Amino acid sequence: MRLPRFKEIPALGKFKQPAQRQFLKPDQPFPLNPWFKPEPPLSDKTRSAVYELYKKDAEKWNPRQLAEHFGVSIVRVQAMIKLKALEEHMQRNGQPLMHALTEGMEHMLGSKTLQYKNKPLPRTEPIRERTVHPMQPYLQFLEEDEAFTPNDAASVLKREPYENIVFKLDLKASKRYNPETPEDTNSQVLSKDTTLKGKSAFMFVDSSTKQIQVRQKDGTLRTGTLKESWMKKHAQPHGFTM
Repeated sequence: MRLPRFKEIPALGKFKQPAQRQFLKPDQPFPLNPWFKPEPPLSDKTRSAVYELYKKDAEKWNPRQLAEHFGVSIVRVQAMIKLKALEEHMQRNGQPLMHALTEGMEHMLGSKTLQYKNKPLPRTEPIRERTVHPMQPYLQFLEEDEAFTPNDAASVLKREPYENIVFKLDLKASKRYNPETPEDTNSQVLSKDTTLKGKSAFMFVDSSTKQIQVRQKDGTLRTGTLKESWMKKHAQPHGFTM
């Protein structure tokens, strides 16, 4: 039996040329999963706008306020700030950025741009992640004139009061990020073995202490600096074998 060629399948004919968000069914990437309908990603222009507001006044435009204003979640705002800070760091170090790839992917995925306005934008996702696991309904019989506060409910359900959870989340969301690389270069020499000389320096993590250590080319073993720790977490350090 001869299989039909690509152009003979009517449903697939539209995929011969690249276009924006081409799915077999509208807004449904996977035909067998009708519940997965992802929102278009945010554009780089939106991420830049969020980051510029944060740099302008990090106290006023903390992650929570930015999430409230742009209608997205706090964790998404935190991710945008970290990614744009890393991008800024790479630019300062002369590392090329793939702007053309970003533009092409944004076109293919149909990314959307949120314009900054003087009033909050409509919310597209919950501002916070779910803090507790879902549970079965719990019925508590009360007298008509009996008071039952949220703290009483938390006690019956053996959960932390909602106000405490909100307070903790708000404190975490208000935490300021430092996009700059730490300049501390202090380290402690642990040992030196000239028989371990090599052409490369090695950076690794001591599994017993969770401490970053560096074996230099001359065989010296020392602790990592704050700058090297930051680089290991946010960017590929230069001159090291990982």
